[in-house]
Amino acid sequence: MGIIDEIVTKLKTEIGNILPEFKPLRYEYDIATNSDRDYKQRYGVTCDSANFVTDRTIGFITMDHTFNVVLTNSFLNKDNDDSKNKNLMELYEAVEKISSNLHNRKLDLASPTYNVLLVTSFSVDTPEILGDTNSIALRLNLNIRYKYKHN
Repeated sequence: MGIIDEIVTKLKTEIGNILPEFKPLRYEYDIATNSDRDYKQRYGVTCDSANFVTDRTIGFITMDHTFNVVLTNSFLNKDNDDSKNKNLMELYEAVEKISSNLHNRKLDLASPTYNVLLVTSFSVDTPEILGDTNSIALRLNLNIRYKYKHN
């Protein structure tokens, strides 16, 4: 398993432990592919851009890599936005739990040749209403700095 696979697997495990009431999304990259009933308290982890970091450690490569955690929830469409707002606040609370748990810490990976140095730079995107599904998504972006041995 490569370092990206290990980081994604570790993030999913961590989120599952932090938010035990949430279940994994079936489709993480194209969220709209999920069925309408697959949005209630769901999460997914995807990879985004990465940059090489100048490092003086011979034989190792250091990267800053952005990963996205997408959280979804469903709401009842009534006469006003109360249900939508309540479910959105639940997603923001979930983001806060993830952020406070992962901020400025290392992730222990299975492989000794990979090393996650730090999880930093959290940001949250604008909430997204998922079409006509009465569901909402919130994306948490986080930067992970990792190092791996260069062949």
